[in-house]
Amino acid sequence: MSEFRLKYLSKLAQSDPNLPTEEVAKTQTVSGSPQNFIPSDLYPGIIIAYTSKNLPAINGLANVINLALYYSSNGQISLMSMKSSNFNIGTTNVPSQSLKNLMNFCKILYNQLFTDSGAEYKNKLTPEQIQEKITNLKNNQFLQNLPSTNPMGQLGTKLGGNLKTEIINYLSNIK
Repeated sequence: MSEFRLKYLSKLAQSDPNLPTEEVAKTQTVSGSPQNFIPSDLYPGIIIAYTSKNLPAINGLANVINLALYYSSNGQISLMSMKSSNFNIGTTNVPSQSLKNLMNFCKILYNQLFTDSGAEYKNKLTPEQIQEKITNLKNNQFLQNLPSTNPMGQLGTKLGGNLKTEIINYLSNIK
């Protein structure tokens, strides 16, 4: 059974979902909205590790990233679609560098924030451990490589600001 799963995930990671380029994503209108992704519901260990006071920031961060993934990929990628493959989605065929960076950042977010390197959190993190994780996320190369300008098109309308800044602000509220 695990061999089947490995073959399936490998095939999924190599598939070309015909994602738009950055220029096309700026002008394209995407209908609908991404499926809700509430990390604290999907990964209850977050509540143990980060306590309930951090849930609004964690869930808000996920919402912003979910919107960015969805509208940057013409509705083809969301946090739920990434979750369905355990965040093992290949980015080699993704034409947009921003989307590629965002998808790779989501993989890191899954391992550092939503889970404890893929396992459910079992213990409360100390403030120092939380700060170390947040600092690592803020300094992550994929986040740093996101554009520092406001997004254009539908994504810009939905976010109302700069994606990179929004992500950093949400991360800064997790203590």
